[in-house]
Order: sequence, then structure tokens, then C-alpha cells
Amino acid sequence: MSETPLDNDLVARIIDNLKDDPSEKLREMLARADNGKWSPEALEAARLLLDQRSKGTAPEPVYQTVQAAARTEQGESSRGCKTGDPVLAPALGGRAYLYPGMIGEIRGQSAYIYFDNGDRRWVSLTDVLPLEVDVGTHLYHQLRGAGTIIGRQGERFFVRYDDGDGEWMTLAQIVVPTGRSLSLLERFDAVYCRFTGFLKKLILGH
Repeated sequence: MSETPLDNDLVARIIDNLKDDPSEKLREMLARADNGKWSPEALEAARLLLDQRSKGTAPEPVYQTVQAAARTEQGESSRGCKTGDPVLAPALGGRAYLYPGMIGEIRGQSAYIYFDNGDRRWVSLTDVLPLEVDVGTHLYHQLRGAGTIIGRQGERFFVRYDDGDGEWMTLAQIVVPTGRSLSLLERFDAVYCRFTGFLKKLILGH
């Protein structure tokens, strides 16, 4: 079976978005390619940009490296997280999806997360990831299904769903799948969201 061809225009746009990221972050993307977070176009963009930098045709953004060094000096947890950091973390008592938020407090190996959607709860630091949402990131919508970010304007993201439809969304609306199994509470929430979405369409007629 032949592989689906890459969208070269999308690869070019992602390269433009990745120009301000250090090479260590691009290598980390490639090292985590198997977790399904990044689209094939995003991974190809990271490979091409690293190749350009190795050949001297693309510069390394020095200021990003300085920022990373400054973070290390500020006192972080064992996972590199500290209070005030924007992160992706699980909610609803499960680990199948990650939601954007900010660390409000760290106690031992737990972090209190203020989620962008208004929720807040304690989570294990082992389930917390840095907030890395950009063009090429795979997302999930309870009603629309899987999709990929293909455009960005500040803190607004344009998502193209697998069915071909697309829409703009804010950071608070973003949900990143982890590939893990749904908890009972997450399954209930998924059914509830689909049911309420169906009722809304039935009542409003669209």
C-alpha cells in the first residue's frame, strides 16, 4: 500500500512557523514521532529545517536557547515544570486527552492546574507536558472528531478535520489526544457531548 503524499504547501507553512524554535526542540519532535502528536507534514518540516541548519542555509534562533537556559536557573520540578508554566494536562479523571492550562502550584509530584476552559484540579506531574500547540498538531473534537491545525493567527488556530470541514478555535477549545484508553468518566463525557450536540442541531435546525 502506498503512503499518502505529503502536502508540500503545508510543510512550507510549518517550516515558517518552526523557524523560531531551537534545533533541540525539532530533534525532540522527531524523537517523539511515534506518539502521534505531530502530523507527517510537521515531522517532515522539522527534518528539512534541521537539514538546512546543518548546511548553514538556515540560522539557529539563539534567543530561544538563552530563554531555555534562563528557565533552568529559576528552580523547576524534577520534570522541568514550575509554577506559572503553560502546559497540557489531563482532566475528567482520565489520561486519554490533554487540555491547555497553567500550573498554579506544585507539591511533590503533583501539580494544581488552572485549565483554560475554567476547570481546575490536581494532576500527576508524570501526565503534564509543556504547551506545544502549533501548525501540524493533531487535535480531537468531541463532535467533529480528529483534525489537524493548519493555520494560526496569534492565539487562534484553524483546524482542518478529517472529514474535510474546518473552523477557527481558541486555545481554550483545544483538546490533544494521547492515544491512551478512555476512562469511564471520559466515555460518559463523550456520549454526553454528542447527545447535547445532536439536540442542539435538532432544535436549531442546523
